[in-house]
Amino acid sequence: MNHEMDKTLRRLIGNAVAHAIVKESSGPSEQLFSVFADDAYNEFFTDGVLDGASAIDIGELKAALAYGAPEQPVVFQC
Repeated sequence: MNHEMDKTLRRLIGNAVAHAIVKESSGPSEQLFSVFADDAYNEFFTDGVLDGASAIDIGELKAALAYGAPEQPVVFQC
């Protein structure tokens, strides 16, 4: 993970998401924009398919860290 992404993700913590937008384009094939209550926004994008869960899971940080295959390392956490 690069330093700029680290800084960006740390700024997201504690911000309330006001809107979510998914776009398709000829650049990155799918983009997810999270627009925050303070009118800042962040973009996540992929050159493949942007998949998400079909539900909101109940749990805390520990549950999220434990989810997935054992070989999936955590590359960022704050």
